Amino acid sequence: MPIAETQIDLPFEVEQRVADYWKSFVAEKPKAADNPVSFLLEYNRLPQGIEARVHLAGYRYNQYFNRDDYYMRDTASANLGFNPLASWIIATCENGRYALFGNKIDFGANVIGGFGGFTSNKDVQQNADGSREINVDSYLTRMIQQEMGEISKALGEKQNIGLNFMPYVAPRGSDGVYHISLDGTKEQLMRLMTANDQMSSKLIAVEATPDKLVELLLTTEQDPSTSFFGGVFSFIGSKYGTDELNKYLARYNTAGNKRVDVKVLNPLLDGNVYERIKGL
Repeated sequence: MPIAETQIDLPFEVEQRVADYWKSFVAEKPKAADNPVSFLLEYNRLPQGIEARVHLAGYRYNQYFNRDDYYMRDTASANLGFNPLASWIIATCENGRYALFGNKIDFGANVIGGFGGFTSNKDVQQNADGSREINVDSYLTRMIQQEMGEISKALGEKQNIGLNFMPYVAPRGSDGVYHISLDGTKEQLMRLMTANDQMSSKLIAVEATPDKLVELLLTTEQDPSTSFFGGVFSFIGSKYGTDELNKYLARYNTAGNKRVDVKVLNPLLDGNVYERIKGL
């Protein structure tokens, strides 16, 4: 992901609100660090995959714009370039037979989700021509090591399979959706999983078919994270094709116990992100 060398100046009063919220956030979570994370400016679909262009700014902007600005008074400022980009990773094993999810305890004791998180300055690569980019391969490896521990030694192929937009507060957050394959049986991998600050020691395994994945979305007694829904449907669409995606999205949307709205954007969002998502 190329890094845009961009300086975005926000109005003084907005910067002050960002600073005030960050101060209260750190008081509640003393370990929080205002490290640079990536904010999405644009992305393009190329023959070899998706290329995203980002700029780096402090984590405090994500916390304010996407968590605290409930009344959206600073939406216009946020839309200057503070659409946070994170990763959402679905892991499969046994040649894709099973999908593995985690109990994401930093979101709540009963939350089920994928893996992943924000980039940091650890993921920035300096190129010979002076440009900088986020090394996605090492970034994903770091995320899996951080959240899955010993299981990361079984890490195989990594694929970018889509991009999700989530209307939390303002602006609209986004996830780069990735699929990783793991070597080992689901039983072996579940035994290897250990607890950390973000995940419990529990891995949830389900057959990685559209039927079983959508059944999980509709019937699990756990609380799926919001990004979980978009990530699962991105996986279904990338692996099984558009017809199966539409079939199972319709099944989900007509279910009486559906939990969040999920839509496939058409036409696809290419190029400048903000110009294309203003009406969502």
